[in-house]
Amino acid sequence: MLVAVRSLAVVIIMVFSLNPLFAGDIPLSALSDLNNFAKQMVEKRSLSAGYPVNQNTELKEFYQWYINSGLAELAMNNVGNPRKPSPYQLSTHKYENEVVDFFAPLYGFNKNESWGIVTFSGTDGNNHGVYFGAKYLLAKTRMKPVVYVS
Repeated sequence: MLVAVRSLAVVIIMVFSLNPLFAGDIPLSALSDLNNFAKQMVEKRSLSAGYPVNQNTELKEFYQWYINSGLAELAMNNVGNPRKPSPYQLSTHKYENEVVDFFAPLYGFNKNESWGIVTFSGTDGNNHGVYFGAKYLLAKTRMKPVVYVS
């Protein structure tokens, strides 16, 4: 829980730092705490092992582009069926479809007859996989599937 709270705080500080209107609203104690947290994370980077997270990333250019493009200042969404027009004006369906169309043939599917979604995390992807798998099995067998989780 502490990591989630600190991660949220880091995101909030990043948002504040991108928007000069909010920059003065950050309490110095919070900024000091977050700077210490950032220092600890950077120091521990080389010791990180376990959950598969690649620590050898070069994302400075991407994040600079992300800030300069203005995308860092808005919330996009891929809500709804990506194969249908979205009522949300800041929809990312175009790129979601490109990802699905790229991967469909790699798994033996015809991209013109496939459908899929792009999720934002492993947990979200697993939840959607269980949901769609259960729906599929129910439709095929007329028996409610049982999911075992440990």
